[in-house]
Amino acid sequence: MAIERENLDTNEKSLLEQTEREKILVRLYQNGTNTSDCIAYHGTSLETIQFLITKGFIPGYTAFINNNPELPQHGDIYFMPRLGVFPFDKLPSLPNPSESKNKKYYPKKVEELFPPDDIAKAHRFCSLLSLNIAEYGYDAMFYMDDYNGARTLDGKDAEKRLKLLFTDEQLAFAEKMAKKRKGVILGLKKDALEKYSLSQGDLGSDIRLNGGLNGFPIDIFSGIKPSGKEEKAFLDALKARHS
Repeated sequence: MAIERENLDTNEKSLLEQTEREKILVRLYQNGTNTSDCIAYHGTSLETIQFLITKGFIPGYTAFINNNPELPQHGDIYFMPRLGVFPFDKLPSLPNPSESKNKKYYPKKVEELFPPDDIAKAHRFCSLLSLNIAEYGYDAMFYMDDYNGARTLDGKDAEKRLKLLFTDEQLAFAEKMAKKRKGVILGLKKDALEKYSLSQGDLGSDIRLNGGLNGFPIDIFSGIKPSGKEEKAFLDALKARHS
């Protein structure tokens, strides 16, 4: 009985922690992403937000091991600096935003960003097929890439791997449903730059922070904005639950 009681206490504690993270997410939702303390934007999926609620952190890059340090490393997460707010002096390798031709690289508001739908769609595709996002997220993204009806080489490789696991009908249904997702955008607080290793992203105009194996806790984010109807409905439900 003592062991059962201990497990119950652990479960209760976990549920309380999840509830607190939900309340924080509601506050971030109310904040939005164009607050004065938001220095950069990160596009991600609803599945990532659900993982954050359950586990308490957002994992960084987990896909491939890259020997080239300029490519994504385990624990990396990417952000687009916000013009007029991001401290560009901390990373001189970024294009100089004071030059008018380089302002196009950086948004003033989150509305100027393209929706982060590639990640959102890939994660939804995986969740519909009960696939591990860390293991199959890139396969899902490559599989759904469509360049005028033609697949890339990566897309063809992903298709071969996925067809070993699922029928054409299952893949088609997951792809159709996944394409409805638009994702969410998270705002980054300035003090996160003091807590995590900062470097230039592989796009040249973006940045990356490395959270290692522990990922990134909810307190480094300044706000959240849904890009699609499903994401908004999820956050609205959280808001209603904790209002």
